[in-house]
Amino acid sequence: MGVKFQQARETIHIAIEIIDQYYLRMSQNIPIQNFKDNFMHPRLVILHQVTTLLVASKYDEVDDNITSIKDLRSYI
Repeated sequence: MGVKFQQARETIHIAIEIIDQYYLRMSQNIPIQNFKDNFMHPRLVILHQVTTLLVASKYDEVDDNITSIKDLRSYI
């Protein structure tokens, strides 16, 4: 998704790191099956990806290259 919106590699790596940290923290306190049922539904995974891409692009990108929510709406 980051490549489609022409985000820098650094932005994509930041988004991946954010989502990895999120899943790691959420999975530590609950059984694995509950984690899969509650956090790994395909629509939720896409929502997590979109959210972390927006946060990472806001953190790393120049204002001209920040992905807008309007552009990502078709994925949610």
